[in-house]
Amino acid sequence: MLSYRLSEIVKLCKNHTRIADVGCDHGKVLGELAKNGAKFLVASDISEPSVKKAEQLLTKLNFKNFDVRVGNGFETLSDSDNLDLIIVAGMGGLEIIQILKNSKIKLTNLILQPQNNVVKLREYLCNNNFYVQLDYVICDKDKFYNIIKVKKDNKFHKLTKREITFGKTNLKTFNPEFISMLESLNFKLANRVQGIKDESLKNEIVETIKENNVEIERAKNRR
Repeated sequence: MLSYRLSEIVKLCKNHTRIADVGCDHGKVLGELAKNGAKFLVASDISEPSVKKAEQLLTKLNFKNFDVRVGNGFETLSDSDNLDLIIVAGMGGLEIIQILKNSKIKLTNLILQPQNNVVKLREYLCNNNFYVQLDYVICDKDKFYNIIKVKKDNKFHKLTKREITFGKTNLKTFNPEFISMLESLNFKLANRVQGIKDESLKNEIVETIKENNVEIERAKNRR
């Protein structure tokens, strides 16, 4: 059974049929896609044991039109794959930025799930012609994850400071998990600020808590 995090990623793959999962781990997402109408799948990972497990899973499902590739980032992919979606999940935000920077292929649609540095990733996306279609937070087993779906084009797509900080979709729709994330963050920041003597840093954290509280109230009013 898929985790909530992976299930959300699969859900966002709807209407896409030629998909690569870069950093596929054991291929669980690809397994679900194989059962749900995918036409061509690429399992790619820097770990050979991981792609072998993905291969075993897809073979067990009797899905035939797939390829497994060992390598770093998008270097395993080519334009001849005619991919309409690439998934990059479970990596650090800075690592995802490097993968995007180093890409030699034409990019279209991507689902990104950074483990950290999400603000830096959002800044990179809006400064490099990626249109953010969805950007929201989920909570899976008491951990919070940001999921971002983007489309690459030749236009500049500006994000506001709030969208970069909190996520575009979280600011438009009611998301109780977004509220929970901010409340959890504020609890940690409030505990942290108690032991800080540097007044400048202390004031910065207090301001962050205040900003988060404003967004919590706004989010609650979107119900």
